[in-house]
Amino acid sequence: MGYEIMEQLGWRVPKHTVVCMASGSLLTKIQKSYQEFIKLGLVSETDYQIHGAQATGCSPISTAQKAGLDFFKPVKTEYDC
Repeated sequence: MGYEIMEQLGWRVPKHTVVCMASGSLLTKIQKSYQEFIKLGLVSETDYQIHGAQATGCSPISTAQKAGLDFFKPVKTEYDC
């Protein structure tokens, strides 16, 4: 997904990227893709930030962070099938 973002932006890294988070793995993969392209010289090195977001009704990472925990438990919402 990070490669697709850079391609659609004319081969540059966006200053800010907001990533929907379930377990957080997508956020780390986008970070990795940005770093790989910078290291290979395919995009210009730039300052950027990646932000994670979770829905209020299902936010296990945010809840764990606020509680000072280094782990989180999966959440089943009323909307899960």
